[in-house]
Amino acid sequence: MRDVFFILAYDLKPSTSFKKRWEYYKTNMLKKLTYPIGYELENNDILDMTNDFGHTSSAIRICRTTHNNGTEIYHIMLNVDYFV
Repeated sequence: MRDVFFILAYDLKPSTSFKKRWEYYKTNMLKKLTYPIGYELENNDILDMTNDFGHTSSAIRICRTTHNNGTEIYHIMLNVDYFV
């Protein structure tokens, strides 16, 4: 069994509301997903790790979810409409 998975999500919309879409993804979408048996979200355990990776002022957002079987999923969202 695998212990760690990665999900890469591309955000194609304008970067002006990227932070808002990221918050919606974390607080709504991840909790509403139907996970396979054994992979249910553990206590709504969603940890935003963007700061830990030093990407606070960038077009990259990262969070980790923990699941009942001990599996961790890292969710990486990239805004491809980002301009420096």
